[in-house]
Amino acid sequence: MDQDKFIEAGIINIGDEILIGQIQNTNASFIAQSLTSIGVHVKKIMVVGDEKESILSAFEEMLTSCNIVIVTGGLGTTNDDMTKDCICKYFHRELMENKSVLNYLQSVIHARSRTIPNTVLKQAMLPVGSEAIANEIGFAPGIWMEYEEKILVAIPGVPQEMQAMLLKVLEKIEIHYHINQHIIHKHIQTFGISEALLSENLSVFEKNLPPCIRLAYLPKAGYVSLRLTGYSSSMQKLEAELEKQISHLSHYVGEYIFSYENKILPELIADKLKERKQTLAVAESCTGGYIAHSITLLSGSSNYFKGGIVAYSNEIKCNVLGVEQQLINQQGAVSEEVVMQMAKNVLQLYNVEYAIAVSGIAGPDGGSVEKPVGTVWIAVADKNNVHAKCFSFGNGRERVIRQSATAALYMLYKLLTSIKNNNNREVGK
Repeated sequence: MDQDKFIEAGIINIGDEILIGQIQNTNASFIAQSLTSIGVHVKKIMVVGDEKESILSAFEEMLTSCNIVIVTGGLGTTNDDMTKDCICKYFHRELMENKSVLNYLQSVIHARSRTIPNTVLKQAMLPVGSEAIANEIGFAPGIWMEYEEKILVAIPGVPQEMQAMLLKVLEKIEIHYHINQHIIHKHIQTFGISEALLSENLSVFEKNLPPCIRLAYLPKAGYVSLRLTGYSSSMQKLEAELEKQISHLSHYVGEYIFSYENKILPELIADKLKERKQTLAVAESCTGGYIAHSITLLSGSSNYFKGGIVAYSNEIKCNVLGVEQQLINQQGAVSEEVVMQMAKNVLQLYNVEYAIAVSGIAGPDGGSVEKPVGTVWIAVADKNNVHAKCFSFGNGRERVIRQSATAALYMLYKLLTSIKNNNNREVGK
C-alpha cells in the first residue's frame, strides 16, 4: 500500500496560565482529535506565553512545517491579548473594520439593552485579507488567514467558544483541501512487560511496517498501550492493512496482550460486570482507596460496585474484615495468607461475585530484608476460588500505589475473561 500525501497541522495554544500549569491544556487534545477525525495529521503542538516574540516565533516554526496552523487564545480585549497584532505583524497587514462583524456585535449588544463598550467594538477590527469566523457564543470572532498555500486560523481559547467555532473551521478545511484522507487508530493493551522490552521485541515488526502505518508506545501506570496509526485515502484498504499488522504484532508479543480495545482497565471490567449483572467489592490496605477511586471515576459504577473497606491498620483488618490476628502475627500483614483472607471475607461481607484485596509496603518506611519497600500482595476472589500474587514495584510511594491498583485490576480482568496467551485475537473479548 502506497503512502498517500496527507495534510499536516500544527496547534498553538497561547496563554501564560497554560504555560505555567495553572489550567490544563484541554483545547489541544480536543482540536487534535477533531482534526484527526477529518483526515488531517497533527504534526506539532506548542504552548507559548503572552509574549509577542514567543508568539511570532511559534508562527514561523509552525507555518514553515505545516499546511494548517490552529491558534487558540489571545483574542480578547485585555492588554495580554495580542494574537491579532501578531498576525498583522507576521503577515505585514493592517487592521481594518469588518462590517459584518461590527453589525453582529451591535445587534447582540442592543438586544441585551446595554451600552456598547469600545473594547467590544474593537473586536470588529481584523487583519486585512482575513476572513471572520462567527462566534455565536462570545464577542471575539475567529480569524481565517490564507497565505502562500498555508492557512492560519485563530479562535478564542474559551473552551465553549473554541469548540463551537472549530466545527465551522473543520468544514472550511475539508472544502479547501478536498480531503480524501482517512486516519485510523488501533490500540493494543499489554501488561507484564516494560516499554523498553516491548520495543526490543517489536524491533523487526516496526522495521517492516509499511510507510502508511506508524507505531507508538504509550506507557501508563503498570502497563503499556500500543497504538497503530494508519493513513490512506481508502478506508477499506487501510482497515485490512491494520488488521494484518495487528496479527503480525501479536506473534511477537501476544502473551502480554490483554485487550484490543481503546479502554482503560476499569472500563473493561465494567463492561464484563454489567454484561453479566455481577458485582464487585474491594479491601485495600496500601492503596488507601485508590482502587475504589479508579472504579468509581466511571459513571454508572454503582450498578456493579458495591463498595470497599480501607483496612489500613491491622486493627481494622481484624475487627472489620475478620482477618485472624494469629495469621497476621505469624505471616505478617503483607502476606499471601492475609491478603487471601481479606479477599474472601470482603466477598462475603458485601455479598458480591468478585473481590479484590491488596496489602503491601508503599514506603518509604516499613520495609525489611525479607519484604522490602514495594512488596505488594494482591488477591482476587470469586465465589469458588481465590488467587494471590506477590509483586515488587520498587521505590516511590505514589508509583507503588498506582502500579498496585493497576495490577489488581488486571488480575480481576484476567479472572473475568478467558485470556488465551496466543495470537488468536480472542484476548479481552
